[in-house]
Amino acid sequence: MDQPCRYQHAGPLCPSPPLARFRFQLEAQDAIRLPDYAGSAWRGLLGHGLRRTACVTRQPTCTGCLLAQNCVYSTLFETPPAAAQAQGGYGAMPHPFVLDIDPAAPRTLAPGAPFDLTIHLIGAAIAQAPYLSTRSASRANRASAAPAGASASPA
Repeated sequence: MDQPCRYQHAGPLCPSPPLARFRFQLEAQDAIRLPDYAGSAWRGLLGHGLRRTACVTRQPTCTGCLLAQNCVYSTLFETPPAAAQAQGGYGAMPHPFVLDIDPAAPRTLAPGAPFDLTIHLIGAAIAQAPYLSTRSASRANRASAAPAGASASPA
């Protein structure tokens, strides 16, 4: 059942934003030991990989970057507010993705073990899906301080 929208600028009903699910099937290249909540490790890995791959300015932070409104990294990980929200005092918006981490998945993987990573993208973030390729994550993993052994290759 549709619930009435509480915002005046929307129509009589709030439409649901588009939602897309992507499942990456990966293979451990090294032994992997993940923390109890693996979502934080995966979020960090994806964020570092995407920033290394997509940032054209190489600035240390996104603050003040002229490309922030159109940057794939900023869109997903430092989601800037649209002009209307910025005028309303919002400094950032909720991130337009959800990692779907199986709480029963093993926390330790041997080299060669397969594993899945599922991410749900919301709204305009769906167009950014190609940037979340396993190659980007794998490159970042080799170049950053990711969890030991967490580098992955396509299964």
